[in-house]
Amino acid sequence: MATTIRSIRSLVPLLDRVLVQRVKAEAKTASGIILPESSVEKLNEAKVLAVGPGALDKQGKHMPMGVAAGDRVLIPQYGGSPVKVGEEEYHLFRDGEILAKIKGDEDSFTPSFITTIGIDFKIRTIDLDGKRVKLQIWDTAGQERFRTITTAYYRGAMGILLVYDVTDERSFNNIRTWFENVEHHATEGVNKILIGNKCDWEEKRVISQEKGQALADELGIPFLEVSAKSNINIDKAFYSLATDIKKRLIDSSKNDPSAASGVNVGDKGEASMASKCC
Repeated sequence: MATTIRSIRSLVPLLDRVLVQRVKAEAKTASGIILPESSVEKLNEAKVLAVGPGALDKQGKHMPMGVAAGDRVLIPQYGGSPVKVGEEEYHLFRDGEILAKIKGDEDSFTPSFITTIGIDFKIRTIDLDGKRVKLQIWDTAGQERFRTITTAYYRGAMGILLVYDVTDERSFNNIRTWFENVEHHATEGVNKILIGNKCDWEEKRVISQEKGQALADELGIPFLEVSAKSNINIDKAFYSLATDIKKRLIDSSKNDPSAASGVNVGDKGEASMASKCC
């Protein structure tokens, strides 16, 4: 494999590109993970074999790549530059074309933000009313350049956390736009909650808690301030959203037994819900 990668590098400079090999996606339902319908239709799973040094910025320095060798990623079904070596086929994608990096590190959160690939995937398991519930969390970046990519992930989401940074007024002002996107692309009646992140950074705060609550009241959704870094109210945010989702699904199933079909309940009483952060 190392020889193959070296030969590809010698033929095609990677620069800001990523060398991947498509792999057969693992059975997501075996571990309780259910990819959104749009992902099943449009995305393929691949393993990153090598990455270039990155594109050059205006100062002539290499910009950091969003993925590293060994990462598992989701790539478009079509596109990329095919490279065939013997019987094996590889593909080259530009760093920004990688749609998501798959993470299965349960109950882990990192203080860093998604800056290149646009979408991150994590699992968090909670106990809800005596039942273990596995939350599938699709965490999307809020920048404008990711908006066309991330709208594909609204469909199939049972709950959505609209997150802004209390130290960044622009992120707060963007919430209404994200809310409109949710209303347009997500399933009708999807549960939503407004989250103000970095509540522990009082010296840098520019958005008061009262202002956040006022916006939530205007949008007609719950509100909570959290700190992902200091683990303040993180559990409460997910419990609150999961509880609201469960209530909505139970109420819906009384009128339509098929309405709760998106919840996967295994033999061991473990349910699975998909939620999205943006």
